[in-house]
Amino acid sequence: MSLHYNPRDPDESFQAHLDWAARFAPAANMAGRVHRNERSTSRKLRVGYYSPNFSRNVVGHFFKPLIDTTTARARALPVLPHRGRGRFHGLVRRSCDKWTDVRNLDPRQAAALIAADRIDVMVDLAGLAARSILPALSYKPAPVQLTMLDYFDTTGVAAIDYFVSDDYHSPADSPQRFTETLIRLPTIRLCYEPVDIAPPVRELPALRNGFVTFGSFNRGRRSRRRWSRCGAACCTPCRTRGCC
Repeated sequence: MSLHYNPRDPDESFQAHLDWAARFAPAANMAGRVHRNERSTSRKLRVGYYSPNFSRNVVGHFFKPLIDTTTARARALPVLPHRGRGRFHGLVRRSCDKWTDVRNLDPRQAAALIAADRIDVMVDLAGLAARSILPALSYKPAPVQLTMLDYFDTTGVAAIDYFVSDDYHSPADSPQRFTETLIRLPTIRLCYEPVDIAPPVRELPALRNGFVTFGSFNRGRRSRRRWSRCGAACCTPCRTRGCC
């Protein structure tokens, strides 16, 4: 993750992902895998989602609109979470046909569970974030496996078929490299649902203060020199007008 906070040669980052996969999720794990899913166009697809955080956080607010829409289309959704809590967690859980806790399973056990559930499409929502399920998915327990949402780079894992992105996050001329086949959505890849506990929108503070106040909700270690220069550039024209 730290390579993303300090941009370097994209080939270095790509190789780091390959090295991680070779150590923790090697391609050899797929050897001998046979999928026994029913080959029928008349049945519902069984789609599995994994995230370590099905709760009121970034993943939750981007995932809930997706699962609400999928449920409306009558898809079967066996979901494999790591942990979650609270009312928001309960809303997501009730939207699924099946809920399975994999916290105490090793990668082989988790892979066997996914295969036993005859998952057709396994969707990883975490990538190389903490508590990744990629070691389990390296055994290719589902015929189609893809990653999306909470990670913005390749997994390096040969068993992951697709990475869901768009032209904004993965422009065609980007030097960024992926082991997965990119699925570029026609618009933005993120579908955000505003928080239901947010206060109502108030009057623009600048109208009262006479100047613009800039703010950023982020992790301090992400505020590198490039972003500092960007912020300074935004404020410079405002200062000349006495508004920053």
